[in-house]
Amino acid sequence: MSDAIKAHWSLVMDAKILHRDISVNNILLTGNKKTDKLGGVLIDLDLATLMSDGNFQEKAQVMTGTMQFIALDILENSFETTGTFVTDSYRYDLELFLYVLVWMCISRGWKKGTNPHETFVSKWYTGTAQEIHSHKQLSIKFVSFVKILFKFSSMFKDVKGLVKKFRDLLFFSKIKTQTGNLDDPNKLYEPIIAAFDSAIHSLKESQAMQPENSRSIEPIS
Repeated sequence: MSDAIKAHWSLVMDAKILHRDISVNNILLTGNKKTDKLGGVLIDLDLATLMSDGNFQEKAQVMTGTMQFIALDILENSFETTGTFVTDSYRYDLELFLYVLVWMCISRGWKKGTNPHETFVSKWYTGTAQEIHSHKQLSIKFVSFVKILFKFSSMFKDVKGLVKKFRDLLFFSKIKTQTGNLDDPNKLYEPIIAAFDSAIHSLKESQAMQPENSRSIEPIS
């Protein structure tokens, strides 16, 4: 995930490209079998758009992506008729990364047929756009989000702190859920990457303290 976010940062800042379709299927792991080291890759630019394109604003107002990972404002824009338009941005793509991470932590790590939270995650992609928006908006509120952390499978218990930090950085406030962009994208990317780097370092330190025969592969970055 960290590597994919860094790739997205480079796309935005260096290539002026907005991905617009962050999803579970578009973040891949690659690895070296000899060293057991894994790395993340961000793929699929089919829905991407050049931010310097003269038609960028028009293209970015069209809702795209995988339903369960679409940003709150983009969802709301699809059913509101206020005459205003929400334009895709780097901030909304980062929000998608958060939803992918939460989705993985709740959906993976259970034996087949034993996940007690399947109904909860299904509400992120079933029903009308307005119903999905309402459920996701409630989920992302500070108090509700803390409860969501307890839905994580035991496989992801050590990343709860990271996921909460990611949420707080994206939505700016513990009291009221806030969205929107910062003038300088680096002000959002840098602390998010720092949070991931810190979590990965802690996981590696914890793993190094385990008995040799109980160690697994390096933490996913």
